[in-house]
Amino acid sequence: MRCTTTRLRSAPGSGLLMALVLLLSAERGAANGRFPAAGQVVFNPSNPDHLVAVTTLGLAESRDGGESFSWICESVMGLTGTVDPSVAITQSGVLVSTNYTTGVVRSEDGCSFTAVTAWSSVVVPDLSLSRSAPRELFSLRASVVGGDQFESTIVHSIDEGRTWQDVGSLPEAFLPLTVDVAPSEPERVYVSARVGSQEDYVSVLFRSDDGGVSFARAATLPETENLRLAFIGGVHPTNPDLLYVRVDHPDGTRLWRSDDGGASVELVFTAVGALLGFALSEDEVAFGGPMDGLWVGDPRAEAFERRADVGPLCLAYGPEGLYACADAATDGFTLGRSDDSGQSFEPLLELALLCGPTACSSETQVGVQCPFEWNEVARRLGTTCGVAASNSSGTGGEQGASGSSQAGASRSSGSCTLGRRAAPGRSAPLWGIVLLCSVFVARRELTRV
Repeated sequence: MRCTTTRLRSAPGSGLLMALVLLLSAERGAANGRFPAAGQVVFNPSNPDHLVAVTTLGLAESRDGGESFSWICESVMGLTGTVDPSVAITQSGVLVSTNYTTGVVRSEDGCSFTAVTAWSSVVVPDLSLSRSAPRELFSLRASVVGGDQFESTIVHSIDEGRTWQDVGSLPEAFLPLTVDVAPSEPERVYVSARVGSQEDYVSVLFRSDDGGVSFARAATLPETENLRLAFIGGVHPTNPDLLYVRVDHPDGTRLWRSDDGGASVELVFTAVGALLGFALSEDEVAFGGPMDGLWVGDPRAEAFERRADVGPLCLAYGPEGLYACADAATDGFTLGRSDDSGQSFEPLLELALLCGPTACSSETQVGVQCPFEWNEVARRLGTTCGVAASNSSGTGGEQGASGSSQAGASRSSGSCTLGRRAAPGRSAPLWGIVLLCSVFVARRELTRV
């Protein structure tokens, strides 16, 4: 999907991770070279009108159920390069996001952001909101301690991301990839992780029944040797023992299911390409990708139905149905919503018709900083809406995630209602840097043999 009081000691070899961060951050913000697209959508658990789409150009935020969206630039969140953040919205509407410069940032109004952690020389591969206790979040952080060994920590916040505490860790041979909390059982935490060369780089599941304090190794995911990484798709809303795991594979993504808390898994779907979208509700599971279309079925079913040709880049069940990110060039929308289980979608978000940071006043970070970055974003989107004259003094990225005293400033009433056409694109997954780290370490170890 990443403590004001937590400090991570420097470790030998941690420069490897920072080198990868800097490599990916050579290009930043709107100039990151990717096509405009959305890759994640998250919802406010206490306000059905508040949702955020994570895009390759920043965040698109709506506070009216998707009728209109405003843009939040990447620099105010401390984001650089081409790795997208993992984002969550907590019970009070606080926006919490990961980055690879400070670890975690948060915003109470969507207009000013504060860095709440100061983790250096680490990767923060995922962030998970506790659905049964939506003021609480879990995250992961990892640093290299030498060779193929990692210091991997599970961190926990009980105050909507304001402070973070270390709660548990994994053995040094494991690199964590994803973390998820069972919606119906806040003490049940799952982690997927990659093992080192001693087990041919397979991926495994870990399970905790004490809120991440201790973990037991559960299933080893089949067909994950040679860095075929495994990522938790989701845990069932009412059954903490039922979860899905996606495995990257050169012959198409494998979708595995466990109904015994991760002790064993069964293969339920083999895709043609990458399954970039996955969503799980009490009655349905939905998944798919650009080469496979959209599939829907009962979470415990033996087979699933191809429901639409839409090739989802993300999926999520929200307050009004099934939401999907898609390639607008082929599917007609960047973010859409379905009220008929994926048979048809109503377009909600069209990046090409965004009009900049319209919802924030000029005294906030977004209001000060983002209009000038919007000029470049607008150029890439082919729009002139909201474009301002260049400011030679610039506002740069210095204020982003800095803990501005202007946090909490009022939002303006402006917004931009979006149409139905958008530019094509595909979002790079958040865990891309973790994959690069794995590949780098694996190749180094294999070279030594």
